[in-house]
Amino acid sequence: MARVMIIDERASVADLIVKRLNEGPLMEFCQRAPQREDGFGGHLSGGYAGFLEEQAIDAVVYSPPLRRHRVDLKDAELAFRQAASAGVERFVLLSSAMVYGASPHNQGLIPETRPVLSDDRNQFARDWQRLEALAVSYFGQASRNPAQLTILRLAATPAPGSDDYFSEFFGGRIAVTLPGHDPTMQFLSQEDLAAAKPVAQPAQK
Repeated sequence: MARVMIIDERASVADLIVKRLNEGPLMEFCQRAPQREDGFGGHLSGGYAGFLEEQAIDAVVYSPPLRRHRVDLKDAELAFRQAASAGVERFVLLSSAMVYGASPHNQGLIPETRPVLSDDRNQFARDWQRLEALAVSYFGQASRNPAQLTILRLAATPAPGSDDYFSEFFGGRIAVTLPGHDPTMQFLSQEDLAAAKPVAQPAQK
């Protein structure tokens, strides 16, 4: 039986993931982590560590917060460090397809075998690359941590109140586009993201 914590500032996304995971027959406990406004500085004065230990969490689904469209790497490292110290068995990182950077040479559907360009000048792509590198440093083979790390590189997932570009773009009253510019865009619905629930729970035997 799995005990899972969801760390995601996007309430609509986190609540859907919690709902879908709790529908699984092997799920004992699944809850969204308390937010700062709910007393993060009080009950969770040590960050996520207290909650992880008190609830005996063995799996974490983590989506990094964004600050002005930039990944909050400090929050990410705190989550990685405390999850590793708490001895979680599985860590699911919700990364972004933006890790590949913006290039006219990118395929419409990029396979997972597509190498990530480390010299990409796109600062947003570099953020996601650094995020994944941090996760690997805490949970990868070289870390000697037995936890299983799963990285999901998501297409843009617009959500109410999210600080990412497309959430703000489509959530505004006016969306400005350039004349004659009709790019192909790929999005992931919150429902489809939540449906990826098997990655955070043990497989049925």
